[in-house]
Amino acid sequence: MPDQLNETAPAGELFNTPVAFTHGDRTYQSRKLTVAEIDEFCAWLERQAVSKAWYGSADLPPEGREAAMRAANAMAAAGAYRVGGEGYLEAMRQPAAGAYLLYLGLRNEHPDLTLDDCNAMFLAKAEERWRDALRGLDPGNGSGGRGRSSGPSKASSPGSPKKASRRKPRAV
Repeated sequence: MPDQLNETAPAGELFNTPVAFTHGDRTYQSRKLTVAEIDEFCAWLERQAVSKAWYGSADLPPEGREAAMRAANAMAAAGAYRVGGEGYLEAMRQPAAGAYLLYLGLRNEHPDLTLDDCNAMFLAKAEERWRDALRGLDPGNGSGGRGRSSGPSKASSPGSPKKASRRKPRAV
């Protein structure tokens, strides 16, 4: 499954499917993550959440900072950062989580790579995907700004029946 890494890739895909991709002039092959690496990832998510609570509450009065830290630690203790937990699912929307998964999948096969390298690769891939998506919306690409041909479709041609809408009617 080449080139499937992006900021919205399902975690199962990143955990269980080796991914090949090119960055610069090198091709990298990740591998399936082990249970220990998945646990390491979840522990990293917990540390990130506690750190975010600490630094994010720096301007609060002491009682506010204590409350933020209690909440972060309570979520961690409740397993929110374990696979499928609330905090885990939220964190998976962040590029840093994808980059850390990438690092875990590559570090044994490519020991010269650092977490910073993986962050750069992950962000470059995300930027490339955004550029490709925006290019499809560019009115100057001949698509009329819709990412596809601007000509009439069969359903809208004169004399052909129109397709029924799949949208649910809005409640009034």
